[in-house]
Amino acid sequence: MGLSSVAMGVPLGWIPTPVLLFVAVLAFFHTSEAFLVLVLDPLSYGRQSWLFSRPYGMAMALALVEYLVEYVTVGPLWKGWSAATVVGLGMVVAGETVRKAGILTARRAFTHAISTRRREGHRLVDTGIYGQVRHPGYLGWLVWSIGTQVLLANPACTLIFAVWSWRFFRDRIVYEERILVSFFGKHYREYAAKVPTYIPFIP
Repeated sequence: MGLSSVAMGVPLGWIPTPVLLFVAVLAFFHTSEAFLVLVLDPLSYGRQSWLFSRPYGMAMALALVEYLVEYVTVGPLWKGWSAATVVGLGMVVAGETVRKAGILTARRAFTHAISTRRREGHRLVDTGIYGQVRHPGYLGWLVWSIGTQVLLANPACTLIFAVWSWRFFRDRIVYEERILVSFFGKHYREYAAKVPTYIPFIP
């Protein structure tokens, strides 16, 4: 089922609603990430603030290919508006909320690239959402990314995104936490011991 609205003079009624939602979700995520960097830490703003990369682009293209193939072979009933769309959209909103709460709480301490040098005034953020979740930016993105595929009712990409995202964050968290221990020592170890990541198998 598609939306019958018209944008920029192009009829969108033939595009399935989940695809329109998927495009809107991606647009909001990347625009909001870049905007927050520009507002909270303008000196670090750059092209990388939009969080685009070739592997990421290929992953999202794969998601659309799976959707199209299944739409043609299985039919629009399964790939149209469904419970999966609602659940996926809920996951996307939840993931965005957790991630953006992390960004707004940490402000300049939140960076897209891992900082290997401690900046002046850099302190350990352990209040707000960081008092409940150790890496809200990572947890939020994990839930968001899987939610985009649930929204599209893409079984293969849901599994692929879940495994790929989990492996990426497992390695990234191990690396980042070594750096954080070097920055904050015992304070960070105590913090990590009492505040979980809520990412499966990553304590």
